[in-house]
Amino acid sequence: MASKAKILVAVDGSDSSMRALQHAATMAPLWNASLVVLNVQPGIPPSRFVSRAMILEHQQRQADLALKRARAFIQRRRLDATVHARIGDAASTIASLARQRRCRQIVIGSRGLGRIKGMLLGSVAAKVIYLAPCPVTVVK
Repeated sequence: MASKAKILVAVDGSDSSMRALQHAATMAPLWNASLVVLNVQPGIPPSRFVSRAMILEHQQRQADLALKRARAFIQRRRLDATVHARIGDAASTIASLARQRRCRQIVIGSRGLGRIKGMLLGSVAAKVIYLAPCPVTVVK
């Protein structure tokens, strides 16, 4: 029997990423797919004032916060999903996990919680489209 298809959904806690998760949840049964839900926290270099342990704790708190609504949605809808948090460049980490998990599709919000709001297409979404090993659906 062939393994189940996978749809990767990038979640940053924004309304746009939650719409992407909702869209992926409607696609999953049509494709007999499970969801791979991913949050990527930016890398932060340690300094004299901030230890590596403090940074890791901060990144974990931020990931938990960003994934809180997604986890509640997954549980409420009883979705077949795995949830991941990674550290690194968002776009390349999303593309890399999609490649590792052999995802059939990536679903991402058009604009996340980045610094520059109001861009037509978020810079992370644009970079994911460029780097992705599979089709990318951008949800507005």
